[in-house]
Amino acid sequence: FDTGNVSVSGTNFSTSFWIKIDNQSSNPWGRQQVFPAKPSNNTSNYTIGHITPRGDTTRQWLQLQGNDNTGANSATYTTQNINLLGTGWNHVVFTHDITTTDTYAYINGVAQTWTAFSGTPTNVPFIKMPYTYSTFRIGAFNTSEFFEGFIDEVAIFNYNLSASDIEAIYNITNNDPTKTADLSTLSTPPIAWYRMGD
Repeated sequence: FDTGNVSVSGTNFSTSFWIKIDNQSSNPWGRQQVFPAKPSNNTSNYTIGHITPRGDTTRQWLQLQGNDNTGANSATYTTQNINLLGTGWNHVVFTHDITTTDTYAYINGVAQTWTAFSGTPTNVPFIKMPYTYSTFRIGAFNTSEFFEGFIDEVAIFNYNLSASDIEAIYNITNNDPTKTADLSTLSTPPIAWYRMGD
């Protein structure tokens, strides 16, 4: 799904979405794009929103390709402490600060530590992604790297969600599966919100 004219070029931004992965990946080394933010210079290595099995179809990790929190040591980073395969619905948030180029990831309201799958060092709280992002696509990157699973409640914010906002969005839905967090009631609502059929 192409979000069209939604752009965060030149601003901080956050993406929020729920994903459900029931089946093993058909490609043990293939990237699947959940909700990629495409950089304005079309450099695909800095797309935000990968899911990858990283050589093992029995697991699915979040992945980013960037530098560690010092701005050096380019590598592929994953959230190796959480396997999303077969675990039901999971809430994922990325926040990106255009000034510091810091990108954080949250799963089910909890900030993640990135681990370098290749390169050094490992275990950093954020990754530097030194590009300005301009467009979004849900479930694929251009016409490839399709996501193998379910995606719901996709939102784009033109600012960095706070840790408390992220936790609240997760808790409202997780504590009562019949109720979805009303993102329009946040102090600053999203600039785009895709209910994905709701």
